[in-house]
Amino acid sequence: MAKENLSYTRKLVKYLNTKKQKNGGIDMWCVIQVKGSQELQIQKQLELAGYQALVPRESRLIRSGGAWMQREYILFPNYVFVQTEFKAEDFYKIKGINGVQRFLGDKTSPSTLTF
Repeated sequence: MAKENLSYTRKLVKYLNTKKQKNGGIDMWCVIQVKGSQELQIQKQLELAGYQALVPRESRLIRSGGAWMQREYILFPNYVFVQTEFKAEDFYKIKGINGVQRFLGDKTSPSTLTF
């Protein structure tokens, strides 16, 4: 399971980096921590605000009541990936969305995704 998540994480970072190169390399992908079970709502709010946001999900087969069903699971609960130039204006705009807790990284600047 951990190996599968690591493989998926590498594929995700590679995908995000190709998107970054297509946009001239200006935008960065940052990770924001959000309140539990609000990932999809915050993704929609970010997209309405003009940002590209991503919540990685996968469909899994589970057995429930003797029958096999497909359910969708969020791979990184409580986290949303967002593409931004990360100016002060972007920071406060994103931070002002209800449910956003913090950017991952140190206090002076957020960490960006690289591979």
